[in-house]
Amino acid sequence: RQQALLSYQRALEISPSYAPLVVRRGMILLAGGEIETARVAFAGAVEIDDTLIQAHLGLARCALATGDDAAAAGHLDRCQSLGPTSGEIASAQAVILRRKGDEEGAAALLESAASRRAKEPLPDPLRDTAIFSEGVGPQWWRERSRRLVAAGRAKEAMSVWIRALRDSPDDPELNYQMGFASEAAGEAGYAIVHYQKAIGVDPQMAKAFAGLGTAYSRQGEGDKAEAALRKALSLSPDLHLTRGNLGSLLVSTGREEEGMQYLEEVVKEVPDSSDAHFNLAMALKLLGDLKRATVHFGQAVAVSPSKMRGRFEYGIALAEGFRFEEAVAQFQVVVGDNPKRVAAQINLMRALGRCGRLEEARDTIRGAAEEQPGNPRLAGELYWFLSTCLQEDLRNGVEAEDIAAKLCKAGGDASPRYLDVWAAALAEIGDFDGAIERAEQALLLVEDSDGTSSARTEIELRLAGYRLGEPHRQEP
Repeated sequence: RQQALLSYQRALEISPSYAPLVVRRGMILLAGGEIETARVAFAGAVEIDDTLIQAHLGLARCALATGDDAAAAGHLDRCQSLGPTSGEIASAQAVILRRKGDEEGAAALLESAASRRAKEPLPDPLRDTAIFSEGVGPQWWRERSRRLVAAGRAKEAMSVWIRALRDSPDDPELNYQMGFASEAAGEAGYAIVHYQKAIGVDPQMAKAFAGLGTAYSRQGEGDKAEAALRKALSLSPDLHLTRGNLGSLLVSTGREEEGMQYLEEVVKEVPDSSDAHFNLAMALKLLGDLKRATVHFGQAVAVSPSKMRGRFEYGIALAEGFRFEEAVAQFQVVVGDNPKRVAAQINLMRALGRCGRLEEARDTIRGAAEEQPGNPRLAGELYWFLSTCLQEDLRNGVEAEDIAAKLCKAGGDASPRYLDVWAAALAEIGDFDGAIERAEQALLLVEDSDGTSSARTEIELRLAGYRLGEPHRQEP
C-alpha cells in the first residue's frame, strides 16, 4: 500500500492535473482508513474534472464512513446526474436505506440495478495503455492477470504467472496468484498444487489456505476444504469471503445452523459483496427458502452484473417462483454473454414458453441447436419441443422423428431421455406402436439406473397416453 501511494505521488508530481491519478490515490487512502485525506483527494479530483463519477462516489463513500448520510446522498445524486452505467451508485444508496431500516427499499433498489455492470469505469487512458503494453514486474503481472480473469480469459491469466514463475519458482506470492488464476480457469488440481507451494514457503499466508479450501471444495474433498478454510480464518479472522465459503460448506454437509450463522454475518459485514449474497442465496435455496434466496441472488447480480453464474442462478430462482418474464431477462443476458452456454439456452427457451412466447421459444432452441450441431442435449430439447408444443402450427413431428431417430441410432439409444423424445415424435406423427416400443425401452433404462426416479413416473404417464392413441402435449 505504501509503495502504491508513493508511486502515485511521484506520478502526480509529473502530472498534477491528471484527475484519474488523484482518484486512484484517494481510493487507496480510503481503503486504508485515511478518510479525511481521501476526502481531500477526491475533492481535488472533482475540482480538476467535475464529470468523473468515481470522484463523486469517493466523496460519498467518505461521507458514509463518517456517518454523514445526508452528505453522501448529495454526492450520490451528483453521480446519478452524470449517467452511471454500473450498480455501484445503487449499492451505496442501498446502504443509506438500510441504515434507515428500509431493507425492502434497499433490496428493490439493488434489484433495479441488476442488469448493470459491477464497477463504474474510471476513464484512464494512460493506465490502460501501460497495462496492455508488454511489461514486467509483480504489479504489471497482477493487474494484467486481474483484468484477464475479469474478462473470462483465465487461461491467459495462467500464462502470465507461468512466465513469472520461470524466474522465481518458489516465490509464495507468484504461486498464490497462479493458484488463483488456475481456480478461475476451472483447473482446481493445478490450483491446489500452487496454493500448497505457496504455503510450503510461507505457512502464515492466510489467503493461500483460503484458496486451497475453495479448490478442495470444488474437487469434492469436503474434509480437506474445511480444514484449510478454518486454518485461513485462524490466521486472518477478517477474511469475509472465506467465512462465507466455510458457511456454504457447512450447510451443504448438514450443519445448517453454524453455516447459516457464518453466511448471515458476512452479508451484514460486507453488504456490497456479490459473493456474500450469492453464497447466502445458494444456502437458502438448498434449505427451501426460495423467496429469500431470490432476493439475495438479485442483490448479488446488482453488485456484480458481469458474474454470469450469479445471474443464471437468479434466473432459475425467478422461474421457480413463476416470475417468468423476469427470468427471461436474466437468461437473455447470460446467453448474450456466451451463446454456447447450453443450460442458459434451454432455460431461456423454457421461460419464454411459460410466458406464452412459444414462437420465440422455438426460435431460441432451434438457433442454439443449429449453432452447436453436435450437442445432443440441445437437439433433444428442440425435437421435444417440435413433438409436444401446445401450439399446433409450431409442431413438426416429421422433422422431430427423423432427427430423434438419427440421434438414438448414433448412440443415444442408451439414454432414456432420447428414447423418450423419439417416442413423443413417433406419437406426434401417429405411429403409436413405435411410440409405445420406444417408451418401454426408455422405462427399462430408467429402471436399471434408478427405480424410484420421477422421470420413470413421467414416462409411464406418457406411455399410458400412447396406448390410448394420445400424443403428449406439454409447456416447454
